[in-house]
This record gives sequence, C-alpha cells and structure tokens, in this order.
Amino acid sequence: MMWWWLAACGWLGGGSPPPPNLPEGAAHVTVRSEGFLVDGAPVVPFAILEIDPVDAVDEHLKAALEGRAAAWMDLPADQAWYRARKLFGSARAAGVEQVWVSAGGAAVQEGATSAIGLRMSCADGPVAWSGVRPRITLAIQRSGDGTWALATARFLPVVDGVPTDGLPATCLAEATCAGLYDGALQEACEAGRRGEAQSRVTLGDEVGCLLPLVRQEGDLSMWKDDLPRVLRRLGFQQGYPVVLSPEARVRVDAVVTVMQAFADADIAVPSLGQPLIEGNDGAPLCQAEVRDADGLADAAARYAGSLMGPTEE
Repeated sequence: MMWWWLAACGWLGGGSPPPPNLPEGAAHVTVRSEGFLVDGAPVVPFAILEIDPVDAVDEHLKAALEGRAAAWMDLPADQAWYRARKLFGSARAAGVEQVWVSAGGAAVQEGATSAIGLRMSCADGPVAWSGVRPRITLAIQRSGDGTWALATARFLPVVDGVPTDGLPATCLAEATCAGLYDGALQEACEAGRRGEAQSRVTLGDEVGCLLPLVRQEGDLSMWKDDLPRVLRRLGFQQGYPVVLSPEARVRVDAVVTVMQAFADADIAVPSLGQPLIEGNDGAPLCQAEVRDADGLADAAARYAGSLMGPTEE
C-alpha cells in the first residue's frame, strides 16, 4: 500500500512538540497517509480498522504498545475520533499507564478513570450513605450546523466515599436533610422530599450553552478561551467524576481542546469514554438547567432529599 511505502521512505515527521514530562522509552504514535505508525514503523492501515469501527481495541495496536509504560499519540487535527479512540483503547488493553495526545499543539495527558461503585442489592440490610455526587458526562457532537459540546450530571448516592450506581432508594439507610446539609442546601433537600427533584440535569454557561457553536471545523479559539472559565463556574474543581465522550467523527483537535481546558483550569483531565453513535438532530437549544456551582449543589441536594422519601405531613 502507498502509505506503507511512504513510511518506509522516512515520511514520519510529527506535528507537535513532545510532552516535557514524557517518560523515556514511551511509544510515539503518528499517522501517515492511511494508517497508524508506532515509533516510525507501520502497524495497521485504516482499512483494517474500518472492519470493526465500534470496538475500542485493535489487536495490532495492542501488540505494538505492549510493554510500554507510556505513549504519545501525535495526531493530525482533522483525524476522526473513532480511529483515535482505538489508540486509547488498545493502549489501555496493553497496560500502558500514561497516554498523551496532541493535534498540532501542546500534548495533554488523559485522566484516570473515575472511581464509580456498583451495587445492585442490599441483602445485608440498608446501606449508609453521605449525600449524592454528580457523575458528569461531557459529550462533543457535530452535524452540518457545526460542532458543539453538551454536559449532563446524573446524581449518585455516595457510599463509603464513592458515588455508587445501581442501588434502589429502598436500599439506602434512613437519613435526614438536617443531617446531610445546612442552610440553603437543607432547604433544597427538603424540597426534594416534596418531589421537586431530578435525577439528571443539563449543565451550561450563564447564557444556557456549555460552549459556543463552532461552525467552521478547526476554529476552536472560543472554546480555548471560554471553557476553563465555564468549568470553574460550574464547580468542576470539586473533583466530580467526569467522562468525556466524543461523537465518532468529531475531529481530534476538538477533543484535545476540551481536555486541555481542564488542565488550564487546574481541574483533573477526564477519562475518555466510548465514541457516541452518530445521529443527532442538529445543534441543541441553549436551555441548560444548571449554570453555576451553586445550582449544581442545589440540584444534588434536591435529589438527595428525593431518596429519603416524602416528608410526613
């Protein structure tokens, strides 16, 4: 194949400077023509990846990355995310502990997977809990309208210090709003006990959108300027678990820009979820239900109240 010949002829230059803290011996993954190379050696053409574009792991990439403690994915800005996701999934399957990605600029390291507990029953009796915490999904999507980002928070009860999914409210030990909150949050909790609560809310800036719509692919200057401020406004610095899920054909530079915004805001960079399946209805309306940290804390307290059952009249 032509791309194999180009690789053999030395057309291997990367487009970004290496991360300053990249460990010695880290794998260097690049794209040339129609395939991935590791340390300049062709590994897999994209035609092979197209056979199963949904699976996050490619066996050729996994084999090429095994035994490495770190890897740097130096990718073209316009590379489709579902291909890049193969790199991250394969690196994880190969036991690579540190992964950086760049797209024509500074590299950013993928964050660790957030700890989420899973308990489906309470055979040993009610489970003690200490409030709720939002698990945030930040999605990047695109259509003919442009590229945009959405964020939702789903509230989970905190058991043994970890947000825990799967537990029905009947498994949670008795608790009171006064025991978990005070002031305005206690009032919000009591409102939740009266049924004024949601298990999931959408997050945005003061104008109702998380980020401005990018109509021209690659023109991400507004995101670079706005997103660190929006993340701080929403209180993400409190350590809420966050997963970043780009749509399959979103460009790599959009994903890297969002990851870098977390680093610029001194917030832990999120882990990367599976690519979203394409098929949205176009850019969303700017009607986020929660637009700052106080609003998010209020919504969480309301949901906690709903888990306690209705107030006694």
